Amino acid sequence: NTVLVTRQATLSASGYSGTGAITYEVVSGGDKCSVSGATLNALAVGTCEVRAQIAADHNYLAATSDPITVTVLSRYAQTITAVATPSSVTVPGTVALSATGFLGTGAITYAIASGSVCALSGTTLTVSSPGSCQVVAQIAQDDTHAAATSTPGTVTGTAPPPPPPARAPCTAAR
Repeated sequence: NTVLVTRQATLSASGYSGTGAITYEVVSGGDKCSVSGATLNALAVGTCEVRAQIAADHNYLAATSDPITVTVLSRYAQTITAVATPSSVTVPGTVALSATGFLGTGAITYAIASGSVCALSGTTLTVSSPGSCQVVAQIAQDDTHAAATSTPGTVTGTAPPPPPPARAPCTAAR
């Protein structure tokens, strides 16, 4: 049960019998949440506990639920994964970078985390000599999701194969 700060969530109850009116109340963390009717208002980052109550009717007694914990977040956490296609190239060569696994709409950027054999321009990684480098993808925060950085992904540059040996010229015997 999570909601973003300054946002609202609709509360509902289930598993009860009777026709009595249902009300909701904050039982702890009143500085983090408030309730108006069936609407929970997220006031500040933290947690609060909310419970439902059903009033008695002509067949059933009043009842109170166990409290539920609501976590109020500033933004939802997210992850991102850097993808290098291909992950190994013959040098000099280029690799296309992309990202997967994220939920937000923030701008995605890439950075070289380590290694001196690579150069980065936008989403293209150039591997100039044999060796490896590590690349990360980063997504900026948006209105609902926090910023995230991937774990480093490794890109390897391999030396081109040696040229075939030169053949000696043929000489014809006379």
